[in-house]
Amino acid sequence: LQNEPALTDTDILEKKLQAVGPNAYVDYCFWGGLVDYNFDKLPGLDQAGCVAFKSFIGPVSPDYVTLNIGQARNALQILQGCGARAGFHCEDYSIIKWEEKRQQEQGNNTWQGFLDSRPLIAEYVATQNILSLARETGAKVHICHVSHPDVAQLIREAKREGVDVTGETCSHYLAFTEVDVLRHGSIFKCAPPLRSPADRERLWEYVADGTLSC
Repeated sequence: LQNEPALTDTDILEKKLQAVGPNAYVDYCFWGGLVDYNFDKLPGLDQAGCVAFKSFIGPVSPDYVTLNIGQARNALQILQGCGARAGFHCEDYSIIKWEEKRQQEQGNNTWQGFLDSRPLIAEYVATQNILSLARETGAKVHICHVSHPDVAQLIREAKREGVDVTGETCSHYLAFTEVDVLRHGSIFKCAPPLRSPADRERLWEYVADGTLSC
């Protein structure tokens, strides 16, 4: 969805289908981009075959756009109308940007500084906000790349309440930890960042019981 040009309208979708289709050896599908300038394009993208829509609540690379919570609410109201699901990278933009600034002002350009700039609370608050919007709007949401069991617990509780939410984690959160970041640097850099060994072990419980379904 994000490689240039971002998949934000049906013309771009058609061009990507033409590029990928003749070269595909496996089944594939497209997520649509969910950015602040294509809300009016979302129903058309859904009709054209996008299986879901991806948005970032936290910082993202310059070729994409971060949504604030008000914009996310508006988008979910639109997507609820066509029964489409929205996936969110859940890290709070304001917490991360403030913590990055603090680390830089302290001259802490270390891997510990990176970890400290993306604390668990940023992921937790953003996930909580998206789940609250899903409750209010009745929209379908997907929480992308959950890194911590406390965040998975929010998803478990929302599922029990009847919120239409799915969640995923990634193999690196189940295999590696912040220790690997501190020892080996950029090859273990991801966002949200890797967590503690104890957090890694607890995260497996939410895979085992289906809270994190992929």
